[in-house]
Amino acid sequence: MAKKRHRPRYDGPPLTDHLAIAQGDTLRLRLDDFNDAGEAAALIDGAPASVTGGIPGELVSAEVVKVFPERVALRVVEVIEASPDRVQPPCPYVADCSGCQWQHLSPNRQLTEKARRVQKALYAHENLRNARATPPIASPAQFGYRNHARLTVGKKGEDAGKAGFVNATTRRFVPVDKCLIMHETLNHTMKRIQGRLHGMTQISLRTGINRGSTLIQPAFKPPWPDLDTGQTHFREEVEGVSFRIAASSFFQVNTPQLANTIDLMMKALRLTGREVVVDAYCGVGTFAILLAPAAKRVIGIEESASAIADARQNAKGIHNVHFIQARTENGLENIDRAVDVLILDPPRRGCSSEAIAAVKNLAPTRLAMISCEPVAMARDLARMCDGPYSLDEVYPIDMFPQTRHVEAMAVLSRLPR
Repeated sequence: MAKKRHRPRYDGPPLTDHLAIAQGDTLRLRLDDFNDAGEAAALIDGAPASVTGGIPGELVSAEVVKVFPERVALRVVEVIEASPDRVQPPCPYVADCSGCQWQHLSPNRQLTEKARRVQKALYAHENLRNARATPPIASPAQFGYRNHARLTVGKKGEDAGKAGFVNATTRRFVPVDKCLIMHETLNHTMKRIQGRLHGMTQISLRTGINRGSTLIQPAFKPPWPDLDTGQTHFREEVEGVSFRIAASSFFQVNTPQLANTIDLMMKALRLTGREVVVDAYCGVGTFAILLAPAAKRVIGIEESASAIADARQNAKGIHNVHFIQARTENGLENIDRAVDVLILDPPRRGCSSEAIAAVKNLAPTRLAMISCEPVAMARDLARMCDGPYSLDEVYPIDMFPQTRHVEAMAVLSRLPR
């Protein structure tokens, strides 16, 4: 849940130098479409502006938060003409925290906008312009779903020793007593540690919501008599299977929606029990292990040493699953058998050119790609569809309610040779 900058550093000519405005000024604005950071866009005397807390089409009064060379950042302080999709955000920190960009949007409008993000990314590539995303798969829970939080610790004055987040625009620290999208177990832990973290800079909280397992990193020094910290692993259960997950290993933040994604993948890939499946970027082996009962053989590829150790531990007793520690492109190049199905679940930046080339050389019959970044996913799909694949379906998945972020799964088929 760390606050990450959504935009690359701007190195172009100043676009806001001519504006006679300053931080704290209030402007009346008619809002345009959402930008890629989940903010409503606007123009101020021809200069770009981004407005948090707004919805396209609304007339608002907005306060200037910061003037950047390339844009003006504002936040809504009064809604003059409201969108019918506006709802009252339940979180008291929503205007300051910046972690939830869309709490003021109705759940249906959030899904609509996430589908548009996926569709827009596809349309940017000529060979994907006929592709149409399916209606998004809604999350079982709108709040309390996150099993992972990365918290910053305040350093100065009354904020010293408190846990919270850093606003993505202002970079101001915001202490938080309860985060509504975090699972109740994490909020309970945060309540116990709040205000007691002097000398620390960041902490990570993780929980297995189906196992009651908790991980707190780093280890607190000196140790606290009333709280265990520094755990190296925690456990979670998905579809009845238990997974060990190291502190450094990736695992989806929305466990119930992960289970829905597994079910969707199973149906989309139409496994019959005769297929050889490769799970690239396999992490702790979630997809590989859960698909194993429906496949002849599953091979997982993962670069991270901690994740591959978890995967091998998680697969004990499952005889048709094998894991390889390697970069994806190297692992794919060394597979010496025909592969029927390939799963790609790369990091946010997507697949490397070498990995795409290795996929094409391996030439599995069907391919599923999972991504939390539509732009990177669309780029990789366009490369695949240059040959030898066609795009069958794209499924937006709401893994991150109340935020602009969206997961998606694409299914491709190899064209006849």
